[in-house]
Amino acid sequence: MKIFIDMDGVLADLVPAVLKFHGITDWSHWERGEYDMCKVFNMDIWKIPPMLFETLQPSAHCKRLLDMCGVDATICTSAIPFTEGPKRTWLAKYGILNRVIFIRDKSLLAGPDRLLIDDCDANCGEWMQCGGAAVVWQQHWNWGTNRLEGVRDALGLSPEP
Repeated sequence: MKIFIDMDGVLADLVPAVLKFHGITDWSHWERGEYDMCKVFNMDIWKIPPMLFETLQPSAHCKRLLDMCGVDATICTSAIPFTEGPKRTWLAKYGILNRVIFIRDKSLLAGPDRLLIDDCDANCGEWMQCGGAAVVWQQHWNWGTNRLEGVRDALGLSPEP
């Protein structure tokens, strides 16, 4: 199975950094199912300095997820203008040497025997409509569950002891 892993929200903790940059500390009104933090918090995504991507912290499960998926997994990240360089710097900083694809419509890569791991419900839904399998990586804003367990299930791996 060919595996595609989202960067922002799966491998890297983008949302806490963006909210901190904008001085937002209260997430309590952010309802599940609404992915667009700019809409929820009435902010402009284009005011985020691209270099912020270099300073992101890896997610708590970043290393375990990459170990589980292997070096042949492809990092599939959104093509936000001016962020390709900083995102590549972040990946290198954390020793993530997997192939990287920058793309707006991830479903263009979907198909049989292809798995997407993403924190955006809509990306996962579109991927599945195009014949691929998907795991919604659980975050506050989506309906995903069982982060690593969901990936293990999708890959047909045994549960951890």
